[in-house]
Amino acid sequence: MLTFAESYCDDRKCPPDLFGEKVFMECLHRRALPFVALLKLFRREYFLTDWELVLAAAEATRLAQVRREVREYLMDSRNQGWWRRRANFRLSTGRLIQLAARYLPDDDGRSQGPF
Repeated sequence: MLTFAESYCDDRKCPPDLFGEKVFMECLHRRALPFVALLKLFRREYFLTDWELVLAAAEATRLAQVRREVREYLMDSRNQGWWRRRANFRLSTGRLIQLAARYLPDDDGRSQGPF
């Protein structure tokens, strides 16, 4: 069974080493986009929990695994604070689940396919 990363990269014709960056940018809340470069430059660790979520989701072979990783991400103490919770300077977990649902079989074994 293919992982989320393998299915995504196969469908999007992207090298596997770009999976993380592509999914990170695709799933980031839009209001955070203009500040990504600054946050990466001055607070490299700011997006660490987001990257950990993307990398964990990359290895998933079922949508239930991604949902479990999202639950852990939301409970992570490093994912607290006004900027992350209220201003949404973080990944959109809803976007990540929707994206993963295109490439992974759901809990009942069905896949929604790449489109």
